Amino acid sequence: MKLTIFIGGLSGGGAERVCCNLANYLTRNGHDVEFLTMSDDESSYQLDERIPWYSLISRSERKTFISDNILRLSRLKKYLRTTNSDIILAMLPITMLLLLHYKNLTSAKIAIAERNAPWRMNRLVQNRICALADRADAWFFQTNCVKDWYAPYIHRAHISVIPNAINEGFVVRGYVGKRKNVIVSAGRLNKQKNQELLIRAFAVVCEQIPDFRLEIYGVGPLLQKLQLIAEQVGVTDKVRFCGYEPNLTNKIHDAYMFVLSSDYEGIPNALMEAMAVGLPCISTDCDGGGASLLIKDEVNGLLVPPQDINSLANAMIRLINDVEFASSLGRKASQISKDLSCNKIYSQWEMELSNIAKNSN
Repeated sequence: MKLTIFIGGLSGGGAERVCCNLANYLTRNGHDVEFLTMSDDESSYQLDERIPWYSLISRSERKTFISDNILRLSRLKKYLRTTNSDIILAMLPITMLLLLHYKNLTSAKIAIAERNAPWRMNRLVQNRICALADRADAWFFQTNCVKDWYAPYIHRAHISVIPNAINEGFVVRGYVGKRKNVIVSAGRLNKQKNQELLIRAFAVVCEQIPDFRLEIYGVGPLLQKLQLIAEQVGVTDKVRFCGYEPNLTNKIHDAYMFVLSSDYEGIPNALMEAMAVGLPCISTDCDGGGASLLIKDEVNGLLVPPQDINSLANAMIRLINDVEFASSLGRKASQISKDLSCNKIYSQWEMELSNIAKNSN
């Protein structure tokens, strides 16, 4: 099977990590995989040296927004006309739209992988993807609720539901010993992840339990706003913005708990990884169904309503005050390493993609 993975870039992000891990797995198993990206920013993840990577524009060629995109479109159309790939797989809205729009230019099968809650997309983008959805030969979803949302727009495509896999680097022996008085979170600093909710809830926690700190890993456009909010609620000296961390396991394995405060998600990689290392975890029961797929409330983690400061604060206070319960949640959370192992999940991808490729004629 020859597969092209088409995505914006390979710098940071959960979808980018999934793409790299999937490409590496398939390459090791003898498949021919290559990347096509909108930009050539340096990859945040290690790629097998046998995987070619083509960019539609280089950093040295960039001039203006309009001219850059004219060049990208020209090269994309040429690539589609000339590729001998069996399948082109797109993730994330822009590349999804482009591939669906220009499907008639290629003989390759078109596969689309939705990685988020589509009803949260910009309305124009949402409408356009729905209008073009049935052009795809295959759709991949992370959760059944997202699959069901797309159901009215897909009539002929092959459909698969495959959750994310646990990154192998997070499959480690659980931490033994006294945990630090640190609450951790990880994710892009943007509106979707709603770190504002987390900071405000943490401020409530500090009113009762002042000796805890909050560490937030990630980069994004809301850094300055979040720093200002921390100052406004009086926790500047207790909140640390740690930036992007490629080896997150080493930084969070001895923390007291992990908290995800998102408004919507596909399957949140950060939450999966925190569970895999045995951290007690709290997540908003956010749109998209991914958090509730991972967490069985009160068994291997806690779910709280989205955008509810007091519920989130109370859940954090509960885990701090009940060490035994928190430890039990962490131990049971680590089972996810087996349930969503790389071999198990990427072998599903391999089987589905191989079947699509076999039916390419």
